[in-house]
Parts: sequence; C-alpha cells; structure tokens
Amino acid sequence: MPHPWPNKMLRQLLRGEILSQSLQQWVDNHGGRQVVMQTLRDGMSHDVDALAFFEQQVNRYTTESQKAANLNMADSTYYAKRGRFYEQLRHLLDHLPSLRPTTIIGLPIPLTPLVGRQAVLHELLELCRDYRLVTLHGIGGIGKTRLAIALASYIADAGFAQEVVFVDLRNEYTVHDSWHALLNRWLGDPKADFASYIQQSNRRTVLIIDNCEHIRSIAEMLLPLLNFGNVSIITTTQIALSINGERRFPVPALSLEEGILLFEQRARDLNRQVERRQTEQIVQRLAGHPLAIEIAASQLLLVSASDILAMTNVEMLEIESLANGSAPHRTLRQMVEYSFSLLSDDVQAACLRLALFEHHFSLAQATKAFKVNWRVASSLVDASCLEGSVDSRGETRFSMPLVTRLYARQVALERDVYHQLMLEFSQYWASEIKQVLQQWEQTIERAKDHGELLTPMNDLSLLRDSYTTIRGCLQWTSIYAHDQLLELIAGLWKFWLHYESPEGKLWLRSAMSMVSEQQRAELQPILLLFS
Repeated sequence: MPHPWPNKMLRQLLRGEILSQSLQQWVDNHGGRQVVMQTLRDGMSHDVDALAFFEQQVNRYTTESQKAANLNMADSTYYAKRGRFYEQLRHLLDHLPSLRPTTIIGLPIPLTPLVGRQAVLHELLELCRDYRLVTLHGIGGIGKTRLAIALASYIADAGFAQEVVFVDLRNEYTVHDSWHALLNRWLGDPKADFASYIQQSNRRTVLIIDNCEHIRSIAEMLLPLLNFGNVSIITTTQIALSINGERRFPVPALSLEEGILLFEQRARDLNRQVERRQTEQIVQRLAGHPLAIEIAASQLLLVSASDILAMTNVEMLEIESLANGSAPHRTLRQMVEYSFSLLSDDVQAACLRLALFEHHFSLAQATKAFKVNWRVASSLVDASCLEGSVDSRGETRFSMPLVTRLYARQVALERDVYHQLMLEFSQYWASEIKQVLQQWEQTIERAKDHGELLTPMNDLSLLRDSYTTIRGCLQWTSIYAHDQLLELIAGLWKFWLHYESPEGKLWLRSAMSMVSEQQRAELQPILLLFS
C-alpha cells in the first residue's frame, strides 16, 4: 500500500523546484541540502519501508522526466530541469545513510569519558566527508585511539555511513595471511570474503584501523580496499602510511584548558583535590600530552601535586601508572621506547642530536649543526618524532614532542654520547651567534653610510627565537666546559645589551666566578656596560 506522506512530500519538493529561481543552486546550496535531508529524516527515520518506497518514486520520476524531455519538444526545458532535480535528489539519497540504521562492529567501549577534543572531532568528521583515506598520525599516548573511537560514534550520528568496522591491530593481528580473516571475523562470518562482501554491498562502509604501525606492509594491504568506492578508511598510526590520496591529520596535544580538565577529572576519580595553579603547572610541564597527564594524575594515590612538580625529567619518564587499564605501556619511557625502536640506526642517531633543540628549529639549522638531511628529517616526521609547522614568515619549522625529547636525551646519556653532542652543539651556537652578530653590525654600518634610519631588529630574530636552546647550552657549558661558555658569552653580550636583558648581567657574573683571573679581567669591561 502506498505511503501517503512520500507522495505529499514529492509534491512539496516539486513545488519547491518550480518556485525556485535557481534549482541547481537550491539543491547544491548547503541550506537547501539541509532542508531536503531534514525533511527525509523527519518522515522516514523510523520507517524503512517508506524509505524504500520513496526511493522507488524518485527513480521513477527521474526516468519519466528524462523520457518526457526527449519526447515533448515544447516542454523539453521544463522536463529536463525536472529530470536534473530528481537526479540530484537521488544523489542526495545515496548520501543519506543516516536514514537507515548504522551498524557499528568491533568498537571498544572506553571506561572513562573523553575529555575535550570536540573541535578536533568536528574537523575530522569534515575531513572524512572529503577524503576516503584519513590518517590520525602522532606520537604514542597522544590520544589517537580515543579520537578514533569517538569519531566512529560521530560518523554514525552524522549519518555518514551505514556500517562502521573498528579493528585494533595491536591486539588482533598475528600474521599477514590473517588480515582478511580478521576483517571477516568482525563481520561475524569467519568464512566470508571481506572484499566480496564490500563489492556486493551497497552499504557505505567506514573501516577504522587502529595501531597500523604494528604492520610494516599495511599500505599494501589497504590499497585493494580503496578500489571500492563505497569504502572509506580511517587509520591511526605512529608511522605515516605514505599512500597516494592519504590525508594526514597530526593529532595535537591537549590545549591547556583540556589538559587541566583531564587532570582534574582523574584526580576526582581518585577522590583527590588539587589546586588549579598546580594543575596548570603540571599540564604545562607535560606539554598537554594526554598519557603523561593520566600517568601523573595516577600518582596522586601516593604523592601530592607538589611532589609531582618536583620530579626530575628522568623520574617523569620512569614513573609507572598506578591505574589499571588497557593501555599497552605503563610508563612514558616504555611508550617512547617502542616508537624509537621503529627507527633505523641513522634516524635514531639524528633523533638524539635534534633532541638538544629546546624549541623550534629549521632544517637549515639541523643540517648545519648535525648534518641532518631532508631524508632523515622526513623519516622523523613520518615516525611522529618531529612535528612540522609554518611560522609567521612562511618558513617551515620543526619541533620534537616533549616526551620524545626527554627520552632521546636520556638514551644519549646512557650511550655516553650526550656530553660530546652538547659540546658540538655549543660550538655550533658560538659560531652561529658570531656570524649573526657580524651581519647585524654590517647592516647597521650600511644604514649609517647611506643616512638611513634603520633598526635591524629582524637580523637578531634567529637568536631571539632560538634563545631557549641557547640558554640550554649556557647551562651545560657553565658546568662542563667553561672555555666554551666564554665563547658563547663573547657573542651573546651584544645581544643581551641590545635587548637590555638582565639575564646577561647574571651570566657574566656567573662566568667571572668560574674562570681565571686574566679571563675575569677581560670580562670586567663588558660587565660595566650593563651597570
């Protein structure tokens, strides 16, 4: 028996078509599309039979309009326009899987609610609409799996797919030959062929594959699945897949506010209260890394927030989570250790060196300081050991995630290469500072010669932007290489004087207490300039 409301709706849509001054714009326009989608949902969200009938009607009207346009020359324009309308409406139906129940297979149910990340999830959902292969890429513990689980629910709620299949390769994958068997098992039939199932199905399927770094040949396994137009794939990995058409999404650390909320939530779970100021300091020190925040919060069972803040970097790496759960790593060190093991020897060596940069640096600086080439830097980016960004000047800058940097420095100490690397790094900066200041002084002289009013502040921007790293060299040389400390100060004093930095006076006084009497005599006139 025909359903009355689909016929009524068809008449309303046809009336909208006739009244519309621009049918193409009305249907393609986001607002017009929402009207159609909402009308369909209101009428058929709980009536699968009505949906099937409506689709038949749309197909019939499409065919009839096309025939009428060919046969009736007098009204060919009207019927052609009407035919295009129903073709577009049918296209909308093809992309409205929310009208049918969404099946979610294999999705884990987290024990704790997701804190924050709403903006990231909305951005990911939009990417999934535009790309068929989206990779959530980032260091271990940054929250890729939690985002993927939440994204599956977002996809179902948004009606983006009729079927969502979640596969965790860390727990399930054993050998290469079991790949398709694994997918088939999630579908409920171990004997089924997943590729045939996808090929024969009209259901739009989103395949979420977690922990892809556990399989070296994952890219080769995914490529055949991407040949099916009704399949989209979302992966999480520490190692980028590097597949053509892949849309990488570097998973960011938590914002300060999100990190505070996470720490406070975990503290409440343990029936503990922490001052907001201390919570903020802990989150800032851990750079918003979710797993690091979780592990730190678990320590509240035994110690205070002040004790956590007093921990050294080594202690932070080694403290073990006191919360039982499904996390594969109990300490930050274990987490980074696994990521580090995926790197080749030469890339590992470069990681130890680049960990000496405290903040952002350019590829040119990495090359000049440690002869790190583009291939090695690219490998570190692919492995989530480096993050790239574009600064306000349009230049690409790199930085190493905090937990990776702490781990790499500890490994360098354990391999007995840290102090040699720091000596080389300090020598590089002494040379770099000298060169930058020479260029700066030459710029000033040229301005004077031409009578130009010039304040060459930008010429010192390299030193200003890198000063956190330079300060690290000052601290190391003040303990282990006093002669190298003097080399750094010999260039930096002009920089300190230019910016009227009180830190310069402190470093000069500190250096004078460490060096010989002759060297103190050489530093005294410079110190007087800061009086």
